Amino acid sequence: MILSFCEKPFALARLLLPIAIMLCAQNGARAWLYLSQHIDGKWIIGAVSLFIFCGIVFWAYKLGLTFHRFFSVQMILVVGGLALLFWLPDERFIVKKIHVPEYIAIALASCWALRPCLSSAFGLLSASLAFAIFLGLHDEVIQGFHPERYFGYLDIIVNGGSAFIGVWLGRYLFEGRVPDKTDQEVRILFGAFLCSLIFIILFIYLCWSYKGELLPVWVALPALFACCPYFFLCPRKKVSADAFFVRNTLIAMTSLLSVYILIGYFISLKFD
Repeated sequence: MILSFCEKPFALARLLLPIAIMLCAQNGARAWLYLSQHIDGKWIIGAVSLFIFCGIVFWAYKLGLTFHRFFSVQMILVVGGLALLFWLPDERFIVKKIHVPEYIAIALASCWALRPCLSSAFGLLSASLAFAIFLGLHDEVIQGFHPERYFGYLDIIVNGGSAFIGVWLGRYLFEGRVPDKTDQEVRILFGAFLCSLIFIILFIYLCWSYKGELLPVWVALPALFACCPYFFLCPRKKVSADAFFVRNTLIAMTSLLSVYILIGYFISLKFD
């Protein structure tokens, strides 16, 4: 049952779970570095891969997926995507491989957290994917200001790809929801997301260009401009609560990126 407007703030407290997963993984890097110094990296990758495989099999079993449905073309593509995502991070830092299971878990946790707030399956999965992708971007920007970590654009790609796979897995949990006109509205909002992607890429490029330096305050502007398409491409007629929720999620996660830049500038934190 979808919650009323006044009850949604309490349900949104469940979003602390995916945020907690991100923070735990971010601050647990030392443990992974310790393991990589005492255990061959190939064994760590093998253990993480086995963990993911067992998790997918258990997920398929709980959902009652048949053998034919489980080993579908989509599942083959997912496995290929996982292999690519494991290969992308720098081999010198085995800890980077943890981003794949981390953001699959974050995407699934986002689906669970947002479920009480959205009525349609497409709206739920869209908002969850947006939240997880932007959480990965926030993760990397925060690491850029951390004295012991660094910002990496490849990590953003891995985070986003893993989030997409997590939402793909999570869609089977919510496919029973009845689609309505929200689907069309959310698609329009994702058109706005594609437009704002230009500003997001510019934002990432500028952050990468100033690695090792103090980021100028104007670097925050692309993150603010990225919010504009959501207003212009949103349907002018009255839209559903789901569409507004997805739009507001995108706006909030985008605009908050500028806050890190401003704080880093005013307290003179270098970005690495």
